[in-house]
Amino acid sequence: MVRSQMTSYDADYYSTSSMCNSGMYEADFGWGKPVWSCLGYLNNDVPLYANVIMLMDTSTGGGIEAWVTLSEDEMAILEGDPDLLLYASVEPSPILSKVE
Repeated sequence: MVRSQMTSYDADYYSTSSMCNSGMYEADFGWGKPVWSCLGYLNNDVPLYANVIMLMDTSTGGGIEAWVTLSEDEMAILEGDPDLLLYASVEPSPILSKVE
């Protein structure tokens, strides 16, 4: 029951956690350090968890990524919030920032 609630946008809760300062980008299993790390998905459309805010260091160490999984309606509100947009970028590409 808990699992079905944690993967449903219909549940009325928001969970937050942080992976900052975890050393995630320092791990090297013999093929180099990670370029980018992210949360998992059950498939292309269903996140492993719903209504979650996960904070992570950026791969360059110069900031913090906030991985946010919300319903489409709530995400549209968040992405259009002018106060948030003063301080954050919506969907920046960490891959492109490595190439530039």
